[in-house]
Amino acid sequence: MKRVEIFWQDTTSHTEWRCLHEARDLSPMEIKILGYLIEEKKNSITIASQVETTEDEHRMCADVHIIPRGCILSIKEI
Repeated sequence: MKRVEIFWQDTTSHTEWRCLHEARDLSPMEIKILGYLIEEKKNSITIASQVETTEDEHRMCADVHIIPRGCILSIKEI
């Protein structure tokens, strides 16, 4: 099972009142995540940060993240 490092952009929201010109300067948050590559689809990548150590086909995993491909900046195998 591949271990990967993914850099991606996530949506960011700010609920406080601010001037419109200040709002234009806000940007999405850039995230770095490490995990085990579970599945690659046309529109998304699924990784998990914890995977059971057995080789059983039905092994368990936790901390699963499904990241839309349009948000991904880069993927590196580690």
